[in-house]
Amino acid sequence: MKSILIPVSSLLLATASAPALQLRLFSPTAHQRLTNFPASPQINPTFLNSSGNPSTLLNLTGVGWSNQDSTKQLTLVSPRHIVGANHHKPALNSQVVFLAPDNTLHSYTITSLTTLPNADSSPSDLFLGELAQSIPATTGIQPLPYLNLLNEAAYAGQPLIVLGKSALGGRGIISSVLDFGGDPITAGTGVQTRAFNFTYQAAAGSVDDAYCEVGDSGSPSFVVASSGKPALVGTHTAIASGAGSTITFDTLVPHYVPALNPLMETTGYHMIKATPPATSFTASGQALTTPIRSAKPFEFSITLTNGSALAENVSLSVSPAPSSISGAGWIPGESGTVRRGGMPASSASTLTLSFAGLPATGPATLSLTVVSDGSGSQSFDFPITLLPSFHAWAAGLADPSTNGDSDHDSIPNLLEYAFGGDNQTASHTLPADPSQALLPHLSDPSTLTFLRRTDRADRALTYIVESSHTLAPGSWTPIESPAPTVLSQPAPGIEKVSQSLPAPTTDPQFFRLRVELAE
Repeated sequence: MKSILIPVSSLLLATASAPALQLRLFSPTAHQRLTNFPASPQINPTFLNSSGNPSTLLNLTGVGWSNQDSTKQLTLVSPRHIVGANHHKPALNSQVVFLAPDNTLHSYTITSLTTLPNADSSPSDLFLGELAQSIPATTGIQPLPYLNLLNEAAYAGQPLIVLGKSALGGRGIISSVLDFGGDPITAGTGVQTRAFNFTYQAAAGSVDDAYCEVGDSGSPSFVVASSGKPALVGTHTAIASGAGSTITFDTLVPHYVPALNPLMETTGYHMIKATPPATSFTASGQALTTPIRSAKPFEFSITLTNGSALAENVSLSVSPAPSSISGAGWIPGESGTVRRGGMPASSASTLTLSFAGLPATGPATLSLTVVSDGSGSQSFDFPITLLPSFHAWAAGLADPSTNGDSDHDSIPNLLEYAFGGDNQTASHTLPADPSQALLPHLSDPSTLTFLRRTDRADRALTYIVESSHTLAPGSWTPIESPAPTVLSQPAPGIEKVSQSLPAPTTDPQFFRLRVELAE
């Protein structure tokens, strides 16, 4: 990075008696962002808001401060990341404090601090901090987007709101964008950073005009975007005093976004554009487990395709919530959600949804919701059918295995399931018709009568009548014809059938009904 050496009177380092942001005509009503700061801070509803209308109050809940040094103002740029001045950064494992809209304080631990490099790999005056956890949206604490303009020249002339270390604020106007090279600071290290400046003229100007003084380092400056929301532009770095004027230099945060995004991507975030491009998604899906059965684990594949623009801060959620969602580039979020910092234009991503099992039987819907900075919320529904299962039928039994007999009626669970029995009550009759025997029996020497499920195919049940002359293992052979005859339907979903048996022979002959489950 080529640097223009700017003679400055001071970097904005804090000292024990450092003053703070200076205003042309200070008014507590207009210029205190927070009252009673830092002892018992409260949001000032008339901060730079002549109408006093809370509906027009800028949401600056994303501007926080170090719990160890309140002069170290820090700006939230994602639910998990903060930025500030590298030469005035907080300590690792200290906490950053935010004031929520309901005037409650929330503190989060800083787990990493990374200095952003310039193009020549020299350190800039901007750092990125990562928090131990993402700040829940339910707190009302909102990250600040950054002002994304077409080029750097477009930042000149932008009207600023400028914040300082003592929770004060005023106004300024960007003069120009330049490379800033400042005076040496600790250990002989110089500040080299891409910056912009704004000038305070002592002679005349708005009552809200402000300039920075020692101790304001890292406090943010922003522009009110077309959406009416604050859009971050810079963090204070240095000042220079001249005849009748004071120039404040801020690190130009948008310049460092290409370096910030890859660092934030590892936790599923990007910097937020104040004006994101419009994006849209399409989605397709298919079951990876077939068939899908009630209360049984299954997997479902989703392919999400982005439209013609880069989608950033993409969040995907599914209802009912799966036990896990996995896909290349996606970071797990709250239950049933994943996110990623960016999804390139015209790209597709495949995710696998893993479910421990859904309790319903019959038609169901998996609902997918996708949100990105430029798309709003889009929903996609995928119909599925859950077939009945032995696993669901036996759930809650003391012994849910196929050979279990929790009701102690000497009928194994699988047979009770196959014949329509009641797994909670010891009984050898059909629950809906106590006169109907539950177990197979010979109605005459040549006919076997038994009960079976009418939806046996859906339940993966097979009923096989077999014969043997010896009862020896391996001696049993299926009776394949004629097919069983349906006699009646003694209960919903249950039919009574008869199976003709082979004619008697001189050899002993034994018959059995074998039930197979192929879930």
